[in-house]
Amino acid sequence: MPSKASIGRFDGEIKVVAFNEGDTVESLLPKAGLNLGEGEGINDEEGNDVSPTSQAEADETYYIVGNYKQGAQ
Repeated sequence: MPSKASIGRFDGEIKVVAFNEGDTVESLLPKAGLNLGEGEGINDEEGNDVSPTSQAEADETYYIVGNYKQGAQ
């Protein structure tokens, strides 16, 4: 049975997408009609950095945010 997570831009619409066990956070992006731009990163609900290649977790919310640590927005 597929799991669900939410993903979207921090200041935009958040979409709920279904995924299978073992799918990466990065694989959620096209399902939500999103892409990760240069200078952007992904955070979880607590504001922790999440690697795009990390396994997606059920019922988590992922936010696409500007990655200021690299000096880009």
